[in-house]
Amino acid sequence: MDYDLEIEFEKAEQSIEHDRGLAAHYKASADEKQRLLDLARQEHARADQLQKLLEVSQSQNIRLQLENQRLQAQVNQLASRPLNVGNYVESVNIERYLNLPPTTKRPRRIKPTISSNDLTLPLWDSNIA
Repeated sequence: MDYDLEIEFEKAEQSIEHDRGLAAHYKASADEKQRLLDLARQEHARADQLQKLLEVSQSQNIRLQLENQRLQAQVNQLASRPLNVGNYVESVNIERYLNLPPTTKRPRRIKPTISSNDLTLPLWDSNIA
C-alpha cells in the first residue's frame, strides 16, 4: 500500500479517538454540571421551605408573646385584688341563700327611764303576824 495513505488512516484514527475523548470529557462535564444544577435546585427548594417555616414560627412567637402579655396582665390584676374577697363572697352567697336581711349597724341601746314607783320595793306585806 501507499505509505501516505497509511499515514492518513492513522491520522484519521487518531482524530477520531481524540474526538471521542473530547466527547467523553464533554459528556462527563455536562453530567457533572447537571448534577450540580440538580443539587442547587434542591438546596433552593429547601431554603424556601425553611423560610416558610421561619415565617410561621415568627408569627407563632408573636401570637404567644401577646398571649403571654395578656396572661401576665391578668395575673397582676388578680395579685392586686384584696385577699379576703373569698370570705366576703362566701358570706354574700350565704346571705342570699338564707334570705337574710343585709347586715347593718345595730341600733344604739335605749336606756330605760326609772320612775319613782320603781324605786320603792315592797319588802313585806302589811299582814304580818
